Amino acid sequence: MTDTPADRPPDPTQPIPPAGAGYGGYPTARPRRNGMGTAALVLGILALVLVVLIFFSPLGALLGLLAVIFGIVGILRANRGEADNRGQAVAGLVTGVVALVVGLFLAIGIGTGSSGGAWTTRGATRPARPAPGSSPETWGANRSRRRSAGPRRAAGGRTGGRGSGPR
Repeated sequence: MTDTPADRPPDPTQPIPPAGAGYGGYPTARPRRNGMGTAALVLGILALVLVVLIFFSPLGALLGLLAVIFGIVGILRANRGEADNRGQAVAGLVTGVVALVVGLFLAIGIGTGSSGGAWTTRGATRPARPAPGSSPETWGANRSRRRSAGPRRAAGGRTGGRGSGPR
C-alpha cells in the first residue's frame, strides 16, 4: 500500500472545521419584492374581464380600485429599487383605472336605469307636441274644450259620444 493522503484515515487529533466555514461568502442581496406589481396586473386584468360582463361591473370596479392601489405601491417600490417590475405595476395601474371608470359608469347606469329613469314609459301615452298640421294654439284650445263641463252636442241635438253618428 502506498502512503498517499487519500489512503490515510483522518487523524483524530486534528480539529474539525466548523460547519459553513471555508471560503468567504458573497454578501447576500435583499430579495426583490415584486408582489405588488404582479398583483396589480393580475387584479387589473381580472377587473377588466368582470367589467365586460356587465352583470359583474360593481365587482370589477372594486377589483379595479385594488389594482390601482397595488399599482401605486408597486411603482413606489420600483422607484426605491426594492422591485424590478415597474412595467407590470404601471400596466396594473392602467388596467385598474380603466376597469374602475368603466365599472362605476356601468354600475351607476344600471342602478339608475332600474329605479324608473329612462327605461320606463310613463309619459308615452301623451303626445309631447301637437299633431302635424295643427298649430300649438289650436291644440291647446282643443285640450281646453275637451276638459269643459258637459258633453259636446252635435248639430242634430244629439250628444257627441261613441255610436252617436248617423244611423
